[in-house]
Amino acid sequence: ALEEFSALARQYPQAVDLKLAIAQAQRALGQLGEAKRAAEEAVQLDANNLSVLAELGDIHAEQGNFREALQVYRQLEAKRPKDPRILNNVAYALLESKGDLN
Repeated sequence: ALEEFSALARQYPQAVDLKLAIAQAQRALGQLGEAKRAAEEAVQLDANNLSVLAELGDIHAEQGNFREALQVYRQLEAKRPKDPRILNNVAYALLESKGDLN
């Protein structure tokens, strides 16, 4: 599936959903660096896409980069302040960082 998504993304470089699908597939395969790059490309195309932002935050968290994850989750929280998944992710990033976000 990843090869097909990548081929389509080359044909349609502005397709945010394809970039997101690539990031999700790469994360599922444990290719976190590549997943991060794909998610960042998707954010550049549409910085207001909540699914893309959530994926990028989750990738940061999975990499252990809780400061970066929290920054992304806070962006999401600003857009959807009562969303329980987002609030959970903010709390998780704070907990895992033990409050040390430097």
